[in-house]
Amino acid sequence: MSGYIYVHVWPILDKERPFRALVAEACRDLDVMAQLAGARIAGEPVWTVSDDFHLVCRAPARPLDPDEGVEDRIETPDVTVAPPRIAIEKVEQIRALARRGHSINAIAAAVGVRWKTAARYARGVAA
Repeated sequence: MSGYIYVHVWPILDKERPFRALVAEACRDLDVMAQLAGARIAGEPVWTVSDDFHLVCRAPARPLDPDEGVEDRIETPDVTVAPPRIAIEKVEQIRALARRGHSINAIAAAVGVRWKTAARYARGVAA
């Protein structure tokens, strides 16, 4: 890993919403927010809720190359570990969300799988 950690904090406005729903919503924006901050998410995020009701994301990251084009900044990570065995329904959910253009982080949160698993099954799906 790069040694960089990207941290982003969202206020929790509805304290009745389930943690998983908060994470799924935040995941939709995570890649873009990191990109705007000059970073690229490079690993699985860790989600927590702070004592003052903020959703906190900490994720391994890499700084963006300043010469890199905006359209090239978000990429599917290379995954080289053996694929985990997951239900076919989850694989289809991952692929459907990938076809709709959701980020890997959002897919992982919505389906309930690890970031690497979502990346593995979303790779190569045309958006």
